[in-house]
Amino acid sequence: MAHTMTCPLCGQQHPASTTYCMTMLAEIPTVPTELPGQDGAPGLQGMARCPFDDHEHPVTETYCRWAFTPLPENWFVPGAPQHPSPASAPVTCSECGMAGQAGTECVQCGAPLSHPTGAARTVAELPSGRTVVIPHGREVVIGRRSEIPDIRDGLEQFDAVSRRHCLITISPAGDRVTVRDQDSANGTWVGDAPEEVAPDETRTSTLPVRLRLGQRVYVTLRPEGGES
Repeated sequence: MAHTMTCPLCGQQHPASTTYCMTMLAEIPTVPTELPGQDGAPGLQGMARCPFDDHEHPVTETYCRWAFTPLPENWFVPGAPQHPSPASAPVTCSECGMAGQAGTECVQCGAPLSHPTGAARTVAELPSGRTVVIPHGREVVIGRRSEIPDIRDGLEQFDAVSRRHCLITISPAGDRVTVRDQDSANGTWVGDAPEEVAPDETRTSTLPVRLRLGQRVYVTLRPEGGES
């Protein structure tokens, strides 16, 4: 039986010898199978709460796939309360859309990063009713091969949804979204507009809004805690 591993970038199973993730198009970081113990004590294994959000990661992971940002060095401290801190939540650079931490400079463009004033998190409500946090200011794939594992898993069962059905970008303020169809097989509709999004069109809408993928699959984009 071939040995496999869980990719720390996309969450999928890859052969253990793989060094490049074809889903995220990036080199797979090398991580230990467990955190070493002290003075001969057993190493640490298991899951711990992400410092950015409500997800859990294996304690050996170095990258948060949901926040699209590396986990801080020594992010897991044995015995410490495992709850995310709002102050440590990632923010999106208003200049280039790169994720980072407030109080620092953007690693891509150098702009100062700060928490947006009054901007609530945005979620995508999937057909099952499950909600997934969508980062502001950067493109996200909606489809059966989304880079966000929860979106990918939530749409996998729908054959009418293309692998890369459409691209969405939530504004930094979290009040609107742009939608671009990715030449999907069954089309993308935004809100109550009767016309589907053309392949070369960028459609903009205020939030909340419901996307229709094909004829029967709906994904609602809304502020977290708001009504769908």
